Amino acid sequence: MKCDLPREELSAYLDGELDHAAAAHAAAHAERCLECREALGAWRGLEASLRLPPEAPPAALKARLALDVRRTRTRRVAARAGVLAALAFAAWYGFTLAQDESDRPEPTPYSPALLDARVVAGTGRLIDALEFDAAALKLELSTTDASDGRRRALEQRLDDLLRRVDDARLSLASHR
Repeated sequence: MKCDLPREELSAYLDGELDHAAAAHAAAHAERCLECREALGAWRGLEASLRLPPEAPPAALKARLALDVRRTRTRRVAARAGVLAALAFAAWYGFTLAQDESDRPEPTPYSPALLDARVVAGTGRLIDALEFDAAALKLELSTTDASDGRRRALEQRLDDLLRRVDDARLSLASHR
């Protein structure tokens, strides 16, 4: 005998998705139809087997989760310790700045001659460094087959270096 109740309707009856009248019709049909009664029995058995009690998690998973919790706590403690250290440093630094000016040591006085000597020496080293860079750029320009844009950029940099050398020499001359 061929059943006239669609399987979708029988499944919806089992899942409780039908309204009261349609559910009553499906229940009455299942009582009369052996094929539908067997299908409902098989589906209910499958549904019951899927409702097994959950297994306990493996011991390795429990251990890994406990380790993660400990690491998270350790990170939190370390972060709090870092914040406290930063606050302590800020308080110490603020206290140090707030000290009375009379508690601070006097700066070492420099004579104008000593300052001039340092300026002259520093300017001399600056001129040496600029001249070295200019010589390196001249060498690069003479040995490179650079594109026009790259060559112009190198020439412009060389001009800037030579201008800085001249400015440093003028400054040096004014200190002597």
